[in-house]
Amino acid sequence: MNLYHNQNLLRPLLTRFTLLIILFIVMLPITTSGQDYFQWREEPSQLLFQDYGYDKIAFRMLTTSFITRKMDESLSWWQSDLFTFVATAIWEIKDGYIPEEKAGWWGGPGFNTNDLLANTLGIITTRASVLLWNRFRYGHWQFKNR
Repeated sequence: MNLYHNQNLLRPLLTRFTLLIILFIVMLPITTSGQDYFQWREEPSQLLFQDYGYDKIAFRMLTTSFITRKMDESLSWWQSDLFTFVATAIWEIKDGYIPEEKAGWWGGPGFNTNDLLANTLGIITTRASVLLWNRFRYGHWQFKNR
């Protein structure tokens, strides 16, 4: 595998990541016109999902699983996992800076480490289920369906 081939593998990931950052930068001036924007807020949370709600955990895990599987169609398994984690982390950081009281659906209740943990668990669960499916269905250990 030469250097040119490695660059071709990273190009789709960098393109999607760049588009996500551009969207984030373009949307910020549209929604930010108040005095209390960009003041860091954290949503009160307990460590390890205490008082978090199983429906919220399931929703976070399913959405990250869906994003990861859709990215698997055009990226390698580790690139889709990395893209999903970075995208959900950017969204969570955005929740910490933009209040939902001012920005509506674009804002968030504050940064929550449990959201990041649930997103990471969604990625891990997706990869483990694909790995086990490939092992028992096709007889080999592989992180991505071919």
